[in-house]
Amino acid sequence: MILAVVVVAVLVGGGAIAVISMNNKGGESPDIGAALPVYGNANLDAKINGDDLSIIQNIIDKKDGYTISAYPFADACKDGEINDKDADVVKKIINKEGTTVYHLNYYNDGAVDVKTKVADTKWPCEDLMVTYNSIMFIMASLGLDDKVVGATSAGKGNYDAYMYEDMMKDVEPITVAYDAQWNGTLDTSSISSIMTKHTKAHTVFVSGYGNYDANNESAIEALGCDVVRLCESNPARDETLASVLLAGFLTQTMDKAKDLTKLYADIWDKCDAISKALPDSDKEKFAVMVATPDTVAGTSNQHNYKCRIAGGASLIGAASQDIDTWILEDEYNKSLDKIILMTWSNENNGHFFGDHNLKSSKLIADFTEHPMKLGDKSVWTLTDAWANKEVYYVYGDFPTAMDILARGYAMYPDYYGDLYKDSCDKLLSLISGGKFADKGLKFVFSLSDMESY
Repeated sequence: MILAVVVVAVLVGGGAIAVISMNNKGGESPDIGAALPVYGNANLDAKINGDDLSIIQNIIDKKDGYTISAYPFADACKDGEINDKDADVVKKIINKEGTTVYHLNYYNDGAVDVKTKVADTKWPCEDLMVTYNSIMFIMASLGLDDKVVGATSAGKGNYDAYMYEDMMKDVEPITVAYDAQWNGTLDTSSISSIMTKHTKAHTVFVSGYGNYDANNESAIEALGCDVVRLCESNPARDETLASVLLAGFLTQTMDKAKDLTKLYADIWDKCDAISKALPDSDKEKFAVMVATPDTVAGTSNQHNYKCRIAGGASLIGAASQDIDTWILEDEYNKSLDKIILMTWSNENNGHFFGDHNLKSSKLIADFTEHPMKLGDKSVWTLTDAWANKEVYYVYGDFPTAMDILARGYAMYPDYYGDLYKDSCDKLLSLISGGKFADKGLKFVFSLSDMESY
């Protein structure tokens, strides 16, 4: 069941917390920048415990200052009233007994705006179905490899088979079909089959990015399968952090979720500090493309937006532009400092986890053999950025904090270098028992790296 809700941001303890009312009183200010977005979390911190139960009881007892308007998330049953039923739900959560919980789901517009709706989910979530690399990344980081029983990335379509080897051992595939706008429809028969084989599989965790995942949400819910949308790869700090807490709560891995959230918050805030401290004279003017250098992403595109969060200056306006339009406007060499290509692990490039075989010639050819030419040369190779080898290939599917950091490192290695190395080491130590931590993996390659690989 999905109910619309208006959410505003309230600054508490240096971070924005998603709440329903500006009149949020009391409760512990979260030290990780975002609250656990679950009804029953009355004081809007990072957990549901006896403190929340006390607030609910005070509202029931009509104690001074304790009302549903003051503590809207005390309404654990999301029925507009605070009574013993809400207390019973919180007691079940504290006692780890199964129940239905109401929480925020995250919906991104495919660019930078994030909205929420209230959804209900059967708790706890045990056998898990997942989509999208960055959703899998969160689950792997929370130590849930052996809990995943279905995935859109299972089989031949798996981008990072090496990275998610433990997760993919016995996973059933979920077929997904995309239309021309990349609206993804999950095959309900795949989901139904998984639910039959795994009786505890009643949840699919999907990306909140546009309609990329589970565009047919209502049909999935009709199966009795709850859809949980995480804001895992969108350029919205507090929604991203809250999503990690939500995933941890629903899968009963809250301790790891808190650690992961703190790491993301620390990376994000340090990137923000570096970006704000950059001298105007050092601002790099960039063009960023996704997968192939055919379209230059505009400022309303999340990939461009993340580069700007990291301190870059976009050369174009809000609308993305086809390369032929951009070239015809003679923008291809006008103040262009950096060329950035977002790329993934797939059949064209397996270095990022994958089979560790960097397809450097294929990636370089995307630029040098591009069909848009002036004379016999690709337009990209005519830019000063190409002549100066200021061309960077960046792994494009980390959770947002690392996405921002990787883009920052590509544009400003002197400013971001130490944070990049330290953060990569920490992040990789969380995946699959740390087996990637000592592999020397790189997620940013320069043109010089590619040419000498």
